[in-house]
Amino acid sequence: MRTKPGLLLASVASATALTIGVGTAMASGGAAAGGTCTYKLTNGTPGPSSTMSGHVKCSRPAGKGKSHFSYSQTVAPKGTSSLQLIYSGKFKNKFKHGSIKGTFKTSGTLIPPPMSTTLTMTGKFKVTGGTGKLRKAHGKGTMTCTSSDLTQHFTCTQVLTKGKL
Repeated sequence: MRTKPGLLLASVASATALTIGVGTAMASGGAAAGGTCTYKLTNGTPGPSSTMSGHVKCSRPAGKGKSHFSYSQTVAPKGTSSLQLIYSGKFKNKFKHGSIKGTFKTSGTLIPPPMSTTLTMTGKFKVTGGTGKLRKAHGKGTMTCTSSDLTQHFTCTQVLTKGKL
């Protein structure tokens, strides 16, 4: 089965959006202890610039929440047979007792066919503020996101390496 180049790039953009949400969620969950979050996203309209939404489950005090974010994608050649995908954007996660907002930047290497069925993206995020019980949230961390369908669904793990809620 062949994949159209536009669809493949849209899938990569989706992974970027996932990364955004994960970063937000992670920051909200147990920042002082270096908490962890699991994040699931669906890309409504894949493309080089768009929005995504999904659900996140973090350690306390954030808990479960919803996320909305915007992203843009840049594609650059890497070597002679692959592409370096760079994503950046803003996110906002809403939880029962407040919200968290921030920025992210992530990248991954996409190798043209034959390619793996799993896309992996890595990057960093920064929490720039919050509201409610999360109003003092700040920090930064690393994330890993994967997609097995290259288009619509992503799962991420976010690790807050520095900061607090």
